[in-house]
Amino acid sequence: MKIVIYLCFMILFSNFGFAQENLNSPEDRIHNFVQQKANPSEKNIDDYKKTLMVDMKSKWNLSFSEVILKFIVEKDGSISNLIVISEEWKPTENDMIQLNDLISEKGKWNPAKYKELNVRSSLNIKLIFQQ
Repeated sequence: MKIVIYLCFMILFSNFGFAQENLNSPEDRIHNFVQQKANPSEKNIDDYKKTLMVDMKSKWNLSFSEVILKFIVEKDGSISNLIVISEEWKPTENDMIQLNDLISEKGKWNPAKYKELNVRSSLNIKLIFQQ
């Protein structure tokens, strides 16, 4: 009887594992756990943040302390789905277009890698402006 129950569990869990693999395989999946994170292709992330803060501060005369940029780095290194999180700055639609352009002008990103393949990944950049 124990063997029958054991076999039933083995069949159940082996099918579950197969189903999970199929659910995670679509091309547009956003990977949160990757083997290599996305990073700017031109600079290291700290230099990228510094130049982005200088550009944002001069363009919008920002005088508050913190902004979080959330976006997706696509498999080709472009960005999409830009979101700004800030208690003090509520950018207009035009501001968001300009910010997206500003980030895009800084060059493409090296996409994240999972199992040696380029994958889409979510990225958060926290910018702390000096008062």
